[in-house]
Amino acid sequence: MEVAVMSGLSSASPSLCLLGGFSLIVGDRSVALGSSGRRVLAYLALSDKPVTRSRLARSLWPEQADDRARANLRSAIWRMPSEGRGMVLEDGTFLSLDAATTIDVNELVAQCYSLLESTSQLNWQSARRLQEGLIVGLLPDWEDEWVLVERERLRQLHLHALEAVAARLLSVGKIAEAVHASAAALSAEPLRESAARLLVSAHLAAGNTAEARRVYERYRSDLVRELGIQPSGRLRELVGAKASLTLS
Repeated sequence: MEVAVMSGLSSASPSLCLLGGFSLIVGDRSVALGSSGRRVLAYLALSDKPVTRSRLARSLWPEQADDRARANLRSAIWRMPSEGRGMVLEDGTFLSLDAATTIDVNELVAQCYSLLESTSQLNWQSARRLQEGLIVGLLPDWEDEWVLVERERLRQLHLHALEAVAARLLSVGKIAEAVHASAAALSAEPLRESAARLLVSAHLAAGNTAEARRVYERYRSDLVRELGIQPSGRLRELVGAKASLTLS
């Protein structure tokens, strides 16, 4: 017999935080959950659609037989405090998280997509939040396979959004801000050439050819050491044409 999951929340709408670590806030207090309960809520929060009980159970307990995994899921939900249990909604064999739940990851993803839109209002404070999200990461101490996949997906979205902001700042002449945004992207992924190209371009736009050279040489050194390859011709041409550098 499957769990008869509660059908809704009866108190203040909860806030689920997954960036930098797990926490559940309802009203003005933190709700304590066991490890299994945290994983159930986190998985549902990161799913873009309802999931079957079987899929959820297999994902959270991949080493267990199906019957044992489903039993673990039933136990995990029932052992949650009422605030957590009330967030899990049932529709036949499908489970989902109550739509009233505020999830910090969803807010940040929406912000990323907004900043990727060329018509969106340029907001440097939003870019700084993206940088903070990159630093803290999604559930950084969790090593479940489904968390690793979502963590990398979110990291890539962060990087694309930061680069989009840097490019737009550069295009409107906000050079210092463009340097900061592109440097943040390159710091998060030191082998990412699109970020290196933006940072070099920003330094060149400011007339700082020595800084452009340092960025290029550091990037080239990292690339050769880690992957045994040279930067692309596009980056070499950018640096050589605009900074008159001798490339090695």
